Amino acid sequence: GAAVHLPEPLSTPHSLRGRSLSDFDGSFKYGRDSNGDYKVLRVLTDCHNKQFPEQLFEILSLDESSRYHMRWRAKKALPMCVRRDAIGGVVINGVVYFLLDGRPNGVKNAHRESYEMDHMALFDLCSERWISYLEGPMATHPEMNNIDEILPEPLEMSVYQNLSLSELSGALVVAQYTDYRSAEIKSYVDLWYLMDSEKQIWEKKYRIVLEMDTWDTEHIFPHAHPSLILDDGRILIYITVHLANFEGQYTRRVMRLYDPETDTLGSDLVDVKNIHSIGFFSGSLLSIQNGQGL
Repeated sequence: GAAVHLPEPLSTPHSLRGRSLSDFDGSFKYGRDSNGDYKVLRVLTDCHNKQFPEQLFEILSLDESSRYHMRWRAKKALPMCVRRDAIGGVVINGVVYFLLDGRPNGVKNAHRESYEMDHMALFDLCSERWISYLEGPMATHPEMNNIDEILPEPLEMSVYQNLSLSELSGALVVAQYTDYRSAEIKSYVDLWYLMDSEKQIWEKKYRIVLEMDTWDTEHIFPHAHPSLILDDGRILIYITVHLANFEGQYTRRVMRLYDPETDTLGSDLVDVKNIHSIGFFSGSLLSIQNGQGL
């Protein structure tokens, strides 16, 4: 139940460039490094130039003995931007996995080599360095990503795809969501599991078909994201839908349970509107009541 106030000022190298925190939008990744220390990685994005936004990276340690004089430490930036949304990055075993944004980091990198949408940058919380890049399942299995194969006949239609990252029972999972923008073809999400990081081997374990009654006919840019695995093996799917109707725009957030054994997706557990985000606590509520740490 403890709360820690993170320092706002930029790290010294970044502040010496004449920048201020108000120039950036911030996002955060929190986790433990291989030594067991808690750390926070801050991604600062200057979006004044939409085509070539600049990103800065800073890190700090959540050390109880130094909580009142914590300072951000500047880290090396990447040539490409990373995704800042909550489902675009995940922390597993002390490593932060970021999906790349697809845009160069700043004008100076405008002519850098482009990357596929499922390429990832890996940041090690212990060494506090970028350690490698990782190709995702779409790049390593191009033969399995032909969206035309599912069409009953050659059609001209809009297809929307979105990727998200999850940690499911210690494994890195890429959720590949595909929506054909058609009431005739059901949208679905493929769950790709990383089996070998060194050889970059991915296995598509599940395809979850999302029934159309989940959506409104005027839905736009939905996301389907696996969030956690229950003790009985069922997977909680967190679905975000942006809708537009005559009353204006609003957001629905739906949660459903997928059973891998029966290949079925249950009815809505939760269906709420205009909620910014939903978090999940997988520990014991008794520890909170007893005042114990999480």
